[in-house]
Amino acid sequence: MGCELGSLQRHRQAPRRREGACAEPSPQPRAVAPGAVILPVRVLDDEGNGTVAAVSAGILHAVDAGARVINVSVDIPQSAPAVEEAIDRARDRGILVVAAAGNEGMNQLIYPARYSGVLSVTAL
Repeated sequence: MGCELGSLQRHRQAPRRREGACAEPSPQPRAVAPGAVILPVRVLDDEGNGTVAAVSAGILHAVDAGARVINVSVDIPQSAPAVEEAIDRARDRGILVVAAAGNEGMNQLIYPARYSGVLSVTAL
């Protein structure tokens, strides 16, 4: 079971890919985690579309690579057991999983932010 290509949507704010996490805006950004290393795992195509299988495989890749935090910035329209199992595996290894709470002013959490133990984030 999975979603067809095109059923996942990219989060509107693309995550930054660099070493360390910078506090911005500032004329001179300061790294707040200078020892952090970003492991970019691409699960969507250039148009922001993908599959549940790709998302779950990306999460498992990050787990196997030793990630300590996994950011999942995709919207999945319904519960996907493969993604939930990948998130459970990450959590079982003590990995913090962070996911976008939703887009478009929705009043309800979307998947994967809706799964137990996932830290959902949003902006006002």
